[in-house]
Amino acid sequence: MKIPSNKISQIISLKKQYLSNNEISKRLKISLPTIRKYLREFFTDYEKYKLARSSEEMIKKMIDMKKERKTNREIALELNCTIQTVGRNLKKYMIDYEDNKPNKIPRNIIDKMIELKKKGKTNLKIGQLLDCDYKIVGAKLKIYMEDYEKYKLRRLSEEKIKFMIKLKRQGMTNLTISKELECDNKIVGKYLKKFMPDYNKYKLLAIRNERDLRKISKDS
Repeated sequence: MKIPSNKISQIISLKKQYLSNNEISKRLKISLPTIRKYLREFFTDYEKYKLARSSEEMIKKMIDMKKERKTNREIALELNCTIQTVGRNLKKYMIDYEDNKPNKIPRNIIDKMIELKKKGKTNLKIGQLLDCDYKIVGAKLKIYMEDYEKYKLRRLSEEKIKFMIKLKRQGMTNLTISKELECDNKIVGKYLKKFMPDYNKYKLLAIRNERDLRKISKDS
């Protein structure tokens, strides 16, 4: 695609303002490969600007907006740059960046997670008690709890395993059993496979029961 010389000048001018090729492409409504082609051909300092950092003024704006508790996406939209550019600059130039993340979990909550885990609570139960997703609990414990694996892999009591098998024979799904026993869905599957010889038979029964319940619910 051949473009007029004034457009080429515009492309170069925008690149000198530290805009990404993607941003230039959107602004001028010219395809990304064409932008790259003309920058390589007509802009002698292309490699320098290609790898250039954002201007000091833009970085200062990013930091100020982050302190106002704006997300990286909101900052990127307002400053007309990519989310990756925002994240990269904030991590590099904003000392307290981690503390200004909107979804930052306070240290006292993480300490509470560790305390509950040491008492033998499952990630699911901890999530319910602290009003957060059990996946976040697991992620934080992996980072902040040195002996997490030891507590993560604790054995279930023989009584609990027997009760688990009993519930499975009643046609319950692993998810329903995990909620009943307040443990992870994967743990239920792991123990049933290990201690229930006819697990696959009841696994299929539970799936059929689930389908039947959904059908009844739709019909009613």
